[in-house]
Amino acid sequence: MSESNDKAPVPRQFFEDLGFELPEEAFSFYVEGSRIVFNVQELEEIGCSFMVRETQEEFPLSEEQLKKLRDAGYDSPEGFLIL
Repeated sequence: MSESNDKAPVPRQFFEDLGFELPEEAFSFYVEGSRIVFNVQELEEIGCSFMVRETQEEFPLSEEQLKKLRDAGYDSPEGFLIL
């Protein structure tokens, strides 16, 4: 994913309705084929400093989940922010 597109952020409730339990640190996602990838920001304290790191959590999508994402217009590899 390069950058999130200009559409309004997607509410977390949308993902809960799809059956996903998002960590609070998840800030964006994209869909690639039949999988969804969530971008998660992790904050690590190292001594007196902090390191911010972005990780990805990938999950397969069922046909029903993929259809709901398509119907809502969220089935793009461009990416979307999460509200």
